[in-house]
Amino acid sequence: MKILDRQKIAPLHLMAGDSVAVTHVENLTPTDSSGRAISRTRVLAKTVLDASQAMTVDEALLFETTFEDRRALGGMVLEQKK
Repeated sequence: MKILDRQKIAPLHLMAGDSVAVTHVENLTPTDSSGRAISRTRVLAKTVLDASQAMTVDEALLFETTFEDRRALGGMVLEQKK
């Protein structure tokens, strides 16, 4: 697994009923007439957490790996150490 980005984040409490998603941000053009970037965001995968998945996370990670003999990009959040 190759780590593409790893960031510490302020502790975030994931609770039952919260959603976690992987999104793609597509840059449509460099800027609009006022100089702002134009983009479109699509949700690629999403899940709603149940009570057994509740946790406090404090780090986010983007990675590249192989899955079922195909290149794969993914992301995860890491539970805060106790």
